[in-house]
Amino acid sequence: MATITSKEEFKAYCLRRLGSPVINIEVSPEQVDDRIDDAIDYWIRNHMDGSERTFYVHSLSVDDINAREVALPDSIFEVHGIVPISNITTGGMYSIQYQEVLNAFVHRVPMDTVSYFVRVVHWELINRLFSEGHTVSFSKYLNRVRLDMSASNLFVEGSKLIFDVQKSISPEENPAAWNDEILKRYATAQIKRQWGENLKKHSQVMLPGNVTVNGEAIYQEAVQEITDLEGEMRERYSLPPMFLTG
Repeated sequence: MATITSKEEFKAYCLRRLGSPVINIEVSPEQVDDRIDDAIDYWIRNHMDGSERTFYVHSLSVDDINAREVALPDSIFEVHGIVPISNITTGGMYSIQYQEVLNAFVHRVPMDTVSYFVRVVHWELINRLFSEGHTVSFSKYLNRVRLDMSASNLFVEGSKLIFDVQKSISPEENPAAWNDEILKRYATAQIKRQWGENLKKHSQVMLPGNVTVNGEAIYQEAVQEITDLEGEMRERYSLPPMFLTG
Protein backbone atom coordinates (compact mmCIF):
# COMPACT_ATOMS: atom_id res chain seq x y z
CA MET A 1 0.00 0.00 0.00
CA ALA A 2 1.35 3.41 -0.98
CA THR A 3 2.25 5.79 1.81
CA ILE A 4 0.27 9.04 1.93
CA THR A 5 2.51 12.06 2.44
CA SER A 6 0.31 15.11 1.74
CA LYS A 7 -3.23 16.43 2.01
CA GLU A 8 -3.74 16.18 -1.75
CA GLU A 9 -2.81 12.51 -1.70
CA PHE A 10 -5.06 11.98 1.32
CA LYS A 11 -7.95 13.72 -0.47
CA ALA A 12 -7.47 11.53 -3.57
CA TYR A 13 -7.35 8.40 -1.39
CA CYS A 14 -10.66 9.25 0.35
CA LEU A 15 -12.40 9.93 -2.98
CA ARG A 16 -11.10 6.67 -4.46
CA ARG A 17 -12.41 4.87 -1.39
CA LEU A 18 -15.86 6.27 -2.21
CA GLY A 19 -15.65 5.04 -5.80
CA SER A 20 -13.91 7.79 -7.75
CA PRO A 21 -13.18 7.95 -10.67
CA VAL A 22 -15.57 5.11 -11.57
CA ILE A 23 -18.35 6.99 -9.77
CA ASN A 24 -18.65 10.76 -9.88
CA ILE A 25 -18.58 11.96 -6.26
CA GLU A 26 -20.84 15.00 -6.19
CA VAL A 27 -18.78 17.02 -3.71
CA SER A 28 -16.91 20.24 -4.47
CA PRO A 29 -13.15 20.50 -3.73
CA GLU A 30 -13.92 23.11 -1.05
CA GLN A 31 -16.38 20.76 0.64
CA VAL A 32 -13.83 17.94 0.58
CA ASP A 33 -11.26 20.22 2.23
CA ASP A 34 -13.77 21.29 4.90
CA ARG A 35 -14.76 17.70 5.76
CA ILE A 36 -11.11 16.61 5.96
CA ASP A 37 -10.37 19.55 8.27
CA ASP A 38 -13.36 18.57 10.44
CA ALA A 39 -12.11 14.99 10.59
CA ILE A 40 -8.58 16.05 11.55
CA ASP A 41 -9.87 18.36 14.29
CA TYR A 42 -12.00 15.57 15.82
CA TRP A 43 -9.15 13.05 15.50
CA ILE A 44 -6.68 15.38 17.22
CA ARG A 45 -8.98 15.95 20.19
CA ASN A 46 -10.28 12.42 20.62
CA HIS A 47 -7.60 9.98 19.42
CA MET A 48 -4.60 9.24 21.62
CA ASP A 49 -2.30 9.48 18.58
CA GLY A 50 -3.73 12.85 17.57
CA SER A 51 -1.98 14.76 20.33
CA GLU A 52 0.82 14.46 22.85
CA ARG A 53 1.16 15.60 26.44
CA THR A 54 4.30 17.66 26.71
CA PHE A 55 5.80 20.75 28.34
CA TYR A 56 6.00 24.24 26.91
CA VAL A 57 8.59 26.58 28.46
CA HIS A 58 7.92 30.32 28.43
CA SER A 59 10.05 33.18 29.74
CA LEU A 60 7.90 35.91 31.27
CA SER A 61 8.17 39.40 29.84
CA VAL A 62 7.00 42.69 31.31
CA ASP A 63 4.10 42.66 28.86
CA ASP A 64 3.05 39.19 30.07
CA ILE A 65 3.09 40.36 33.68
CA ASN A 66 1.17 43.56 32.95
CA ALA A 67 -1.45 41.70 30.94
CA ARG A 68 -1.48 38.81 33.44
CA GLU A 69 -1.65 36.36 30.60
CA VAL A 70 0.60 34.37 28.28
CA ALA A 71 -0.09 33.62 24.61
CA LEU A 72 0.52 30.00 23.61
CA PRO A 73 1.19 28.46 20.17
CA ASP A 74 -1.86 27.49 18.13
CA SER A 75 -0.89 23.81 18.34
CA ILE A 76 -1.63 23.80 22.10
CA PHE A 77 -5.32 23.19 22.78
CA GLU A 78 -5.35 22.25 26.46
CA VAL A 79 -3.38 23.28 29.55
CA HIS A 80 -3.29 20.82 32.45
CA GLY A 81 -1.24 22.97 34.81
CA ILE A 82 1.74 25.21 35.33
CA VAL A 83 5.03 24.75 37.20
CA PRO A 84 7.32 27.74 37.97
CA ILE A 85 10.92 26.58 37.61
CA SER A 86 12.95 29.73 38.16
CA ASN A 87 12.36 29.61 41.89
CA ILE A 88 13.22 25.97 42.50
CA THR A 89 16.69 26.90 43.73
CA THR A 90 15.92 30.43 44.92
CA GLY A 91 17.44 30.92 48.37
CA GLY A 92 20.25 28.46 47.76
CA MET A 93 20.62 24.89 48.97
CA TYR A 94 18.74 25.61 52.21
CA SER A 95 15.47 26.58 50.51
CA ILE A 96 12.48 24.24 50.77
CA GLN A 97 12.24 23.99 47.01
CA TYR A 98 15.89 23.00 46.62
CA GLN A 99 15.73 20.39 49.36
CA GLU A 100 12.59 18.88 47.91
CA VAL A 101 14.18 18.48 44.48
CA LEU A 102 17.39 17.16 46.06
CA ASN A 103 15.49 14.54 48.08
CA ALA A 104 13.59 13.48 44.98
CA PHE A 105 16.91 12.46 43.42
CA VAL A 106 18.63 11.16 46.54
CA HIS A 107 15.85 8.70 47.22
CA ARG A 108 15.80 7.28 43.73
CA VAL A 109 17.38 4.06 44.99
CA PRO A 110 16.21 0.54 44.13
CA MET A 111 12.86 -0.08 45.80
CA ASP A 112 9.57 -1.71 44.98
CA THR A 113 7.09 0.21 42.86
CA VAL A 114 4.52 0.69 45.61
CA SER A 115 7.04 2.27 48.00
CA TYR A 116 8.31 4.61 45.32
CA PHE A 117 4.78 5.65 44.37
CA VAL A 118 3.93 6.39 48.02
CA ARG A 119 7.08 8.55 48.35
CA VAL A 120 6.26 10.54 45.21
CA VAL A 121 2.68 11.17 46.35
CA HIS A 122 3.99 12.25 49.76
CA TRP A 123 6.44 14.74 48.21
CA GLU A 124 3.70 16.21 46.03
CA LEU A 125 1.37 16.58 49.02
CA ILE A 126 4.04 18.36 51.08
CA ASN A 127 4.79 20.65 48.16
CA ARG A 128 1.11 21.59 47.78
CA LEU A 129 0.71 22.23 51.50
CA PHE A 130 3.73 24.48 51.93
CA SER A 131 4.21 26.17 48.59
CA GLU A 132 2.49 29.33 47.46
CA GLY A 133 -0.61 28.51 45.54
CA HIS A 134 -1.04 29.66 41.97
CA THR A 135 -3.66 28.76 39.40
CA VAL A 136 -4.23 29.36 35.73
CA SER A 137 -7.21 29.49 33.44
CA PHE A 138 -6.96 28.69 29.76
CA SER A 139 -9.17 29.76 26.87
CA LYS A 140 -8.73 27.45 23.88
CA TYR A 141 -10.29 29.98 21.50
CA LEU A 142 -8.09 32.89 22.59
CA ASN A 143 -5.17 30.48 23.16
CA ARG A 144 -4.07 32.46 26.20
CA VAL A 145 -3.34 31.45 29.76
CA ARG A 146 -4.55 33.80 32.47
CA LEU A 147 -2.13 33.91 35.42
CA ASP A 148 -3.14 34.09 39.08
CA MET A 149 -0.80 36.84 40.23
CA SER A 150 -1.40 36.32 43.97
CA ALA A 151 1.90 34.45 44.12
CA SER A 152 3.68 37.55 42.90
CA ASN A 153 7.20 36.38 43.67
CA LEU A 154 6.77 33.55 41.19
CA PHE A 155 5.90 35.90 38.34
CA VAL A 156 8.76 38.32 37.73
CA GLU A 157 10.42 39.36 34.52
CA GLY A 158 12.63 36.58 33.20
CA SER A 159 10.95 33.84 35.24
CA LYS A 160 10.57 30.67 33.26
CA LEU A 161 7.27 28.84 33.47
CA ILE A 162 6.64 25.28 32.42
CA PHE A 163 3.14 24.67 31.07
CA ASP A 164 1.89 21.09 31.18
CA VAL A 165 0.00 21.02 27.88
CA GLN A 166 -1.72 18.91 25.28
CA LYS A 167 -0.25 19.59 21.84
CA SER A 168 -1.89 18.62 18.57
CA ILE A 169 -0.14 16.37 16.07
CA SER A 170 -1.13 17.96 12.78
CA PRO A 171 -0.81 15.63 9.76
CA GLU A 172 0.35 18.59 7.65
CA GLU A 173 3.31 19.05 10.02
CA ASN A 174 3.71 15.32 10.70
CA PRO A 175 2.95 13.59 7.36
CA ALA A 176 3.06 10.07 8.85
CA ALA A 177 -0.27 10.83 10.53
CA TRP A 178 -2.02 10.88 7.14
CA ASN A 179 -1.72 7.09 7.18
CA ASP A 180 -3.64 6.58 10.42
CA GLU A 181 -6.37 4.07 9.56
CA ILE A 182 -9.03 5.63 11.81
CA LEU A 183 -8.36 9.09 10.37
CA LYS A 184 -8.67 7.77 6.80
CA ARG A 185 -11.94 6.00 7.55
CA TYR A 186 -13.34 8.95 9.49
CA ALA A 187 -12.47 11.53 6.83
CA THR A 188 -13.95 9.28 4.13
CA ALA A 189 -17.19 8.95 6.13
CA GLN A 190 -17.35 12.75 6.56
CA ILE A 191 -16.99 13.26 2.79
CA LYS A 192 -19.58 10.57 2.19
CA ARG A 193 -22.03 12.37 4.46
CA GLN A 194 -21.45 15.59 2.51
CA TRP A 195 -22.06 13.67 -0.72
CA GLY A 196 -25.33 12.33 0.65
CA GLU A 197 -26.39 15.80 1.82
CA ASN A 198 -25.77 17.17 -1.66
CA LEU A 199 -27.66 14.38 -3.42
CA LYS A 200 -30.67 14.07 -1.11
CA LYS A 201 -31.75 17.56 -2.14
CA HIS A 202 -32.68 15.90 -5.45
CA SER A 203 -34.56 12.65 -4.89
CA GLN A 204 -33.44 9.63 -6.91
CA VAL A 205 -30.63 11.25 -8.97
CA MET A 206 -30.25 9.61 -12.37
CA LEU A 207 -26.70 9.03 -13.62
CA PRO A 208 -25.55 8.14 -17.15
CA GLY A 209 -26.49 4.56 -17.99
CA ASN A 210 -29.85 4.82 -16.21
CA VAL A 211 -28.22 4.33 -12.81
CA THR A 212 -30.16 5.86 -9.91
CA VAL A 213 -28.36 7.22 -6.83
CA ASN A 214 -30.25 7.39 -3.55
CA GLY A 215 -28.83 10.40 -1.71
CA GLU A 216 -30.80 9.72 1.48
CA ALA A 217 -29.40 6.18 1.73
CA ILE A 218 -25.82 7.43 1.22
CA TYR A 219 -26.38 10.07 3.89
CA GLN A 220 -27.79 7.62 6.44
CA GLU A 221 -24.98 5.11 5.81
CA ALA A 222 -22.39 7.85 6.35
CA VAL A 223 -24.06 9.06 9.56
CA GLN A 224 -23.98 5.50 10.95
CA GLU A 225 -20.33 5.05 9.94
CA ILE A 226 -19.40 8.32 11.67
CA THR A 227 -21.27 7.30 14.83
CA ASP A 228 -19.54 3.91 14.88
CA LEU A 229 -16.10 5.43 14.29
CA GLU A 230 -16.55 8.03 17.03
CA GLY A 231 -17.58 5.24 19.42
CA GLU A 232 -14.55 3.20 18.39
CA MET A 233 -12.27 6.18 19.03
CA ARG A 234 -13.74 6.73 22.50
CA GLU A 235 -13.60 3.07 23.49
CA ARG A 236 -10.31 1.96 21.93
CA TYR A 237 -8.18 4.97 21.07
CA SER A 238 -8.92 7.66 23.65
CA LEU A 239 -6.71 8.27 26.66
CA PRO A 240 -8.45 7.40 29.95
CA PRO A 241 -9.79 10.41 31.87
CA MET A 242 -7.72 11.53 34.84
CA PHE A 243 -9.43 10.33 38.00
CA LEU A 244 -7.53 12.73 40.26
CA THR A 245 -7.08 16.42 39.60
CA GLY A 246 -5.71 19.23 41.69
